[in-house]
Amino acid sequence: MQRSSSSNRWSVQMYGQGSLIADQLYSTPSDNFASASSASAYDYKDLWAHNAAVLGKSPMVLVQPSDFMAGASHYVSVFFTTVQDVESGGEVIVDAPLAFAFNRSCAVQSLSNTLYDVTDASGSVRELPDIGGCLGVPGPNSKGFDINRARIRLLGRLMADRTYAFQLGVTNAESSAVTTACSWYVWTADASGYVVDGTLDRADLAASLHSCWQLYSQSWPRPPLVYVRDHYLRPYRAFRDVDILIVSGIMIPTRLKSIRTSLRVLAPPSCTFRDPSVGGFELVADGSTAELPHAPRIGFAGELLWTTLHLVAEQAYGFQASMEVHDQFVRSGMHAFILELGFNATRLADRIGALTVPAAPLKAIVVAPVDYLSSRLGFRRNVLVFHFWTSSAVPLGQDAALVIQGHEGVRGSSLACWADEAVAFAAQLPPDVTCESGVDLVGAPFLRLRPSRQSILPGYYAVKVQASNPIVESTLAVSWSVSSFTNMSTPLSTMQIDAAGIAQGFSLRRSMHSALSAWTDVGHQYENRPGRASVVSFAFQLMHEARPQPFVDDLIVRVPRGFQLRGDCLSSVGIAPRGADKWVNLFQVMLENKSLPVSTCLTSADRVVLTLPSGLQPATTYGLSLAVVNPRMPPSLNSWSIECGPLTSEPLQGFPLAIVTFIAALTAVSVAAGSTVAAPVSVSFMLQHALAGGGKLLLTSPQGYTLHNATMLRPQRMAVDVGSLLFDAPASVSHGAELAVLVGEFAVPAFVPYMLQVFVTNPVSMFERASSTWKMASFNASGTALDEGEVVGYSLCPAAQLSVQNVEGNLYSMHSVLISIRMISPVAVLVGDRLLLEAPEGFALVGSKPPLCSGFQWLAWFSPAPQPLPTCSCAYGPCQLVIDFDLDWKVAIMLRGSAYNASSPIEFWIRSSNAARDPEVEQQFWRMSHVRGEVQSPQRLAMAVQRSWHIQPLLQSPSVQLVGTSQAAGSESSVLIKFVPVSLADVMWLVAEYPKEMSFENARIEAPLQKDSRSKGTNLIVFNLKLEVGTEASVLAVGVRLGRGGGQSIFNLATYKTVDLQEKVDERLQFMGFYQPGRAQLSGALRSKYAMQPELYPVRASFPARAGEETEATFDLMFSYALYFGDRLILTCEGAGAYTIVLDARFMLFRVALDASSKDQILVTGSALGASRLEVLFPATSKSGASSSLANVVLEAAQTMQLITWLVPTFGINSWRVETRSGQRLTNTNDGNSAGFAPVAQLQVLMQAQRSPPKTTVEVLLKVSPAAGLQSNIMVPEILLIAPIGFSFPALCGDLCTSRGDTFGSTGQAVAVLTSPGTNTLLEMELAVMVTTPDRTPLELIWVIQANGVAEQVAGWGDAESFKINQMRDTAVYYAGIPSMRVQVAFLFTLSVQPFDEQLFTIIDVIAPEGFEMSCQDRALWKLSLPGGIPVCQRDGAESMRLLLNETLRAGSYSFVTEAVLPASMPTLPTFAVAVRENGAEAMVDAAFDVPGWPSASLLVTQPTLAWSTAGYGQLSSVTITLTFNNATDALLSFLISLPPGFKQLVRTAADVKSSNSKLPLLKGGQDWVDASQPGRLRIMLEASDPLVSVGSYRFAFPVEMPESSSAVARLNVWYFCLCKDRSSIVPGEAGVLAAFPMAGFLPGEVSALEQYRSKTALGSVIVSGSLPWVQAPHLMCIGAILFCLMKVIRVQETT
Repeated sequence: MQRSSSSNRWSVQMYGQGSLIADQLYSTPSDNFASASSASAYDYKDLWAHNAAVLGKSPMVLVQPSDFMAGASHYVSVFFTTVQDVESGGEVIVDAPLAFAFNRSCAVQSLSNTLYDVTDASGSVRELPDIGGCLGVPGPNSKGFDINRARIRLLGRLMADRTYAFQLGVTNAESSAVTTACSWYVWTADASGYVVDGTLDRADLAASLHSCWQLYSQSWPRPPLVYVRDHYLRPYRAFRDVDILIVSGIMIPTRLKSIRTSLRVLAPPSCTFRDPSVGGFELVADGSTAELPHAPRIGFAGELLWTTLHLVAEQAYGFQASMEVHDQFVRSGMHAFILELGFNATRLADRIGALTVPAAPLKAIVVAPVDYLSSRLGFRRNVLVFHFWTSSAVPLGQDAALVIQGHEGVRGSSLACWADEAVAFAAQLPPDVTCESGVDLVGAPFLRLRPSRQSILPGYYAVKVQASNPIVESTLAVSWSVSSFTNMSTPLSTMQIDAAGIAQGFSLRRSMHSALSAWTDVGHQYENRPGRASVVSFAFQLMHEARPQPFVDDLIVRVPRGFQLRGDCLSSVGIAPRGADKWVNLFQVMLENKSLPVSTCLTSADRVVLTLPSGLQPATTYGLSLAVVNPRMPPSLNSWSIECGPLTSEPLQGFPLAIVTFIAALTAVSVAAGSTVAAPVSVSFMLQHALAGGGKLLLTSPQGYTLHNATMLRPQRMAVDVGSLLFDAPASVSHGAELAVLVGEFAVPAFVPYMLQVFVTNPVSMFERASSTWKMASFNASGTALDEGEVVGYSLCPAAQLSVQNVEGNLYSMHSVLISIRMISPVAVLVGDRLLLEAPEGFALVGSKPPLCSGFQWLAWFSPAPQPLPTCSCAYGPCQLVIDFDLDWKVAIMLRGSAYNASSPIEFWIRSSNAARDPEVEQQFWRMSHVRGEVQSPQRLAMAVQRSWHIQPLLQSPSVQLVGTSQAAGSESSVLIKFVPVSLADVMWLVAEYPKEMSFENARIEAPLQKDSRSKGTNLIVFNLKLEVGTEASVLAVGVRLGRGGGQSIFNLATYKTVDLQEKVDERLQFMGFYQPGRAQLSGALRSKYAMQPELYPVRASFPARAGEETEATFDLMFSYALYFGDRLILTCEGAGAYTIVLDARFMLFRVALDASSKDQILVTGSALGASRLEVLFPATSKSGASSSLANVVLEAAQTMQLITWLVPTFGINSWRVETRSGQRLTNTNDGNSAGFAPVAQLQVLMQAQRSPPKTTVEVLLKVSPAAGLQSNIMVPEILLIAPIGFSFPALCGDLCTSRGDTFGSTGQAVAVLTSPGTNTLLEMELAVMVTTPDRTPLELIWVIQANGVAEQVAGWGDAESFKINQMRDTAVYYAGIPSMRVQVAFLFTLSVQPFDEQLFTIIDVIAPEGFEMSCQDRALWKLSLPGGIPVCQRDGAESMRLLLNETLRAGSYSFVTEAVLPASMPTLPTFAVAVRENGAEAMVDAAFDVPGWPSASLLVTQPTLAWSTAGYGQLSSVTITLTFNNATDALLSFLISLPPGFKQLVRTAADVKSSNSKLPLLKGGQDWVDASQPGRLRIMLEASDPLVSVGSYRFAFPVEMPESSSAVARLNVWYFCLCKDRSSIVPGEAGVLAAFPMAGFLPGEVSALEQYRSKTALGSVIVSGSLPWVQAPHLMCIGAILFCLMKVIRVQETT
């Protein structure tokens, strides 16, 4: 309980029995003792001491050193946990042991950001709130001698039950009598100095250790190497793997020979060592020369202990220990490893060394609770801010992403790409990061940030995004995760980069009736400057409708992060009913209105919680006022809201803070503490209020710094050289740590980034400064404060020594200089350290063989270590020299880790060149740094800077420059004359010596300069120059006639005092001016790629080249200045319509003889310098002699050169520029005055025919358009349509089309003309043309369109590969190719045309191959799926056949079967034609030509016959197939029987198939000769070892299931019997099928010929069925005689 607490009140009551000693006690009323306030009010405070206080006992106090050596100055890290709140103005008091010392202005600073918890939860680790200063004073037991107490004043509030951490600069005790640092104590005190919390016991070194730290007599003489194997600490649960701590190079001093000592290793709080006794521990490490005698034991989870350890000198020891890393960062201590060798020795001399080593970063993402604008349900304009720290980079090229993922409790919400404005002091995501947003499978939102061109580096980020809240409340946890992965697109291989961090979300509430903020409406004056006290007021109404009970929930005011309130904020809050018409003074109401008592008022980082016992009425408007302290930096979300139970207000906009925003960290040229060199510090800032002329900026540094003068104040975005011209160094007044910068005529506007540069001398000591915070304030001309701001300063390091000398004393620009460097580091250089030397801007250090340094030479080296070879680089910014002490591990052990002693000089020479001029101030320094650790994030151990020497620029030589656009010889152009006079003068006289015939006759000079009338020919005289010494003069002469020929121009220049030209002042003779290019002439022509091959493109070859299409261009070039080997020829097409030049093997260059009688090719190649520019390099010859000799001449003056290249022309305006260059020198040009060509339009042709059967006149739709990207306003009244070979046009081929039967030239291709009826263009018009098709598609199917303009010129042309001749679909012919055999021929086709009402498609024409005898008479025709009755066979016989149907064909598929006798000599490639015609008109309806037939088979087999037992739909039938072999064959391995669709064979075993001939060589193996695996086919397999099929008849019978219904019967009702030479063929036409016999199918219920034969035989009569085509009329005479025998044969065969 605190001394000043309102509840800390004592009272007294007396009891007694009175003077009569009565039976009952008498008592006085209870009386309170006086409080501090009452004592003051009643003026007896002198009689009042104070109430007793009960100190809170801090449950944890840790003090951890960074250096254990006696007498060392260093920082200790202090961690302590509070019990009670301490309001602003309080203190943290640290007592050090006796003989330890703080500076009078003690140095206190924050730890690394990652060591602070980002939550505000109980037990979190936080920074000290707003340090106001630190004062070192003598401690209570120091007797006034030692300054061993540090009093740290706080401007912010300490909150109860929080752990705070900071660093404090201290100097360790030097006395050998003090061997421990155990008497550290930490206290907190209120603003009156009363102690609140304290330390009962001494501070510990580490949590759970219960032991303090001890002093060591010296730093570890040879410190070991301590590192984690994978350079990261990986959370065990996330990565399922342990980390390995490696310690190597543990050595004892050689003087000790051997020693029994002890060793303790403390891990960071986030790590736990595994027990070495169960494995995972090695007694050696890399570089070990001996094993440790034994493994350690575990002291506590993060401690390895060797209480006794025998070590021998000259041996290097090491170990490897396994660790498990916690999921989250544990902040109860430094994130470092501590090693102590000899920790349990009682004497200081026996302690060998101690070391604090920063630990590797935790490979995890640390996330703060989500900051939000509103928690209202369904709020669609919400803004969320995700604050997080990443440990690893999100890399490029690995499909990596940073993922923000909502959990199930935020289902229904959404996130929007992209991030809003940046949050102060957060790292910026790369600008090219891509963002993906969406929802996952459960409806939770996610945001994925992917790097595009640069990785997302590790650091602190604040991603601010727009969001919408869910519209439905959820009972699930409201939280988010932030994680990073690689291989995001392949979930199974996704790899985690950092362990995910969990961010607490917020509960959703309904909207209260109304609320508003009133920081401007209240009568008091609010304060908007940072860190100032202010008042914020609100009015709100919970619900409009009355409800029976008041709201008794706590009233919560959500405060933007950064605002501060008292922990017990009762004295700073007021709440009362609000008047209906005006605001009331809420503070007075708080005191006067007792109806709304606030019993408690508690605050946290982002909210105020008010408890009102009487509650709030639903339909009442309340006013609320809070006293706050403004934040020192802009909050990420500057909005307030009020929450009560299930209700929340809309976001209430906070007032803008008058903050100086620092848009970047301070940039210091020197960070060396103790250096006397004043160096620039750059401050980047932005004001909230504009600062007009006469205003002032006040920059305040921490104590110990000295601010000298301001050198620059200008907008940050302005280029450096421009800024130095426009903004002079501002006036400034220095007062030590304060610098007042006066704003002159150039005002500093608001919200514009500005940069201020000042010269600063750093403090003498690293611990001299009380605070690391720099401040800036702005004041207007009258002194009124406007804006204020703070920024964290830069870290200091010890000062090194650096001497840089210009040995040769050469100060001229760009001249070579020899530089002597001497540098001394106050810190010993260990193995692995680096010394860096950064040169000023413009000084080059790299030698001729990078990365070696230029002219490097060692001068002094005082170390047994081998001299490293320095490297130099200039890749990024100023050049840098690196001396890397990364030595071999054996050498490192020999040197015992120390490569160079502290304070020992290193000297060397290096050669460079002076910069062109003095660099900017901040770049004029040589900077030396001693660094240690990773290259990406090294630790700077020491630094020194030295300002470089002043560079003296050389005077500029006179020059004459050709600045006009025209440069060709003989053209009129402009020249610019420049020179720097050495004496005062007023007149200039320029004489052009070469090239000849240059004339200034008509040249014009701009006023106030005057051209003298004596300027004639090659002479130019100008007066009124008013030349000044050292100031460059320039004269522009316009309208100068350039000389003829070309070459290097030569001039004489003189200046005169006056215009009478009597007194010559200065002169420069025969100096070179511009190079005069010769004149080039260009002409050319285009030839299309079709014109190159007229034999391939007979039509298109006659047309001109088209725009947008590759075209050959031939250029004739001529130059007035000869072209030499080594020169370059550059051809450029310029203008908005510049052509694209195509460079490939077709490029050629010819030299034409002077008499034009011949030309020879110049073997060179062209190279592209862009889409519309080519370059030809004429390689230099090996012949000796001057470049002007004939041996080196490529092209003489006035000789023609022919250049052939391909290009893509356009319609746009363009011109051609031709240039020749020798090196960079222009030797010839035409000034780009050659006009372009005139290509015609490229037309896009669309042709469409609804149908295109062979030999039919069809309608074709035609549309002609300009090609995409070309001009579309071409007037085309006439189009010439040129058809492919074979196509023709009727005379009247359309409404706008006529044809006279002409052909295009000698091509034989038909031509039709389309003419516009009026003045309309035919382009984009839909045209109809009648075209007669050929019988088949020609080899080249190209239609060509020529568009003619109004003047009958060719305006453009185009082509199109149009419709093909569509043969009748699915047309096929099947038969077995047995020569001289009568076979069945099956025809299949699909008609795609539907007849109109009067049309009859009843004619089918068949054209057979040569030698085929077609038959469709009588029983030789099976109509199958043809409509109607049996067709009439109108014609059959040799090679043709016609059927006449009695019902029209309609669109659909059909089949029929006829017979044919095949020729003895079969055609090699037999083809059929099948056509459907309209009856009466004989018009072709549809047709198929070139239908392939079947090859000849070397077999003599009769056409198989098909018989079946009559069965209805779905019933079982027995099918019999009979065939006869007239010659034996061994070429077969199987018979394949294919059934029509709808029929199914029901063979289950070989017994179900009846074979009539026992000579058939069936496959041996019992049942294996039948393959009935597919119901639509049946395979009978023959024995491969003896497949001979003998002469004879063969019959096969097997069961078949009929189709279920008529709809199941296929229209292509054909059976196939295939003779196969393999066992794998499944359909006719495969390579394994030698012959496939089609057999006309049957329908369920149909009676086969065999059935008819049986029934009629039973009646004693013989009728030959049409289904037995082999029984012909001459055989009828014999049938009766053999009837009896035949019936016996049939029965025997069936039985078999």
